[in-house]
Amino acid sequence: MIINLKKIAKWQPKKTMMMNAYSSAAGLVLLFIIGYNSMLAAISFLFIGIGYAGMSIANFALMGDAIDNDELITGKRREAIYGGVNAIVTKPAISIANALFLAIITGFRFKAPLIIGGVGVKQAQDAIALTGILIAFCIVPAILLVTSALTLRWYPLDGPEWLKKKKYIMELHEQKEKEFLKSLSEKSKPKKTD
Repeated sequence: MIINLKKIAKWQPKKTMMMNAYSSAAGLVLLFIIGYNSMLAAISFLFIGIGYAGMSIANFALMGDAIDNDELITGKRREAIYGGVNAIVTKPAISIANALFLAIITGFRFKAPLIIGGVGVKQAQDAIALTGILIAFCIVPAILLVTSALTLRWYPLDGPEWLKKKKYIMELHEQKEKEFLKSLSEKSKPKKTD
């Protein structure tokens, strides 16, 4: 995470997101290959974790860039709308991901725990079921992460032109803040009575 905080200023959010998505995808593919050995599997989680941490940081920066660009276009700061739309998209996506995971492992003959006396008892899983778990947990997310990183190549809010616009919007925000503070100080002055 510390690496990403230092690199995001140099790489910009777009490249940071792409690099971390590739890192997580590589870790997931590695986990698919060595996931049968729990000691070796820990190595892959290093790459997955580094990538996930970086994507968590870059996600908010990308969202901020989109909000800034919208403000340049509309003249209004609509952060709440973007937060709401983000929630509307991500919440169903989580449900779809969970359903897809369960559908895949069911297709690979995963055996659900038996309920004996109100207690769940795990059943031994076939090799095909274990492979299904690894496919659902590793390969599907890796494919989606690589797809996301590739589509970010066409994300337009990047490069020197965008940095100029960001500088302009920062100056605009500073000006608005000065005007707001000035209006507050004028309101707090005592009024003269005759």
